[in-house]
Amino acid sequence: MGMQKLNWLFTSGVVGGSTVWMTHFIAMLSFNPPLPHAYEPTLTMASLAVAIGVTILGFLVTATGKPGFLIELGGGIVGAGIAIMHYTGMAGYQIAGRLEWDSGYYAASVFLGIGFGGLATSRIARPVTRFCQYGGILALVLAITTMHFTGMSAITIVPDPLIVTSADVIPDGLLTVMVAIIGVMLALGASTYAIDLHSTRGRRNGSAICRCTIR
Repeated sequence: MGMQKLNWLFTSGVVGGSTVWMTHFIAMLSFNPPLPHAYEPTLTMASLAVAIGVTILGFLVTATGKPGFLIELGGGIVGAGIAIMHYTGMAGYQIAGRLEWDSGYYAASVFLGIGFGGLATSRIARPVTRFCQYGGILALVLAITTMHFTGMSAITIVPDPLIVTSADVIPDGLLTVMVAIIGVMLALGASTYAIDLHSTRGRRNGSAICRCTIR
């Protein structure tokens, strides 16, 4: 595997993992229960690192597994990363109440993430028609959304006035700014990489034309 492909996998993993993280926390900001709540900084940022790291790992496994079962395994790893990110972020969710979990919804959320993740890479890497890549993108979107909303269905918040959020936390306003900044950085980074990739392909095509002309 060449350096350019590794660079592409790393960039795709960073963009993909960060997008998963942003989607989760945008949904959490929309959740907004009528109780004091905030986000513990260490676990919140750890969830971002998990999302990026596991997504890169999943893409790497998929890229090295063609045409074997590792393609689907890599997608399953990406889906598992979505679940790990979600529950790491939820572990850092502080609210004036107790979180009670439904084990059935919890297990279903993990299986949905892994299943749709495996389907996504399968459709992209093993296309049957030219529309399969769109089906793969849809499956990845479903991996993120079904995992999140099924996972959120697993919790019941029981108000408890004895539980208070700690002082060193991230409030909704600051989290909104963080999500916006990361979104802008991702957009700029992805645009720069796309322009660079297009320029590289243009130079290669130009070199090929020159060689053919000389011959």
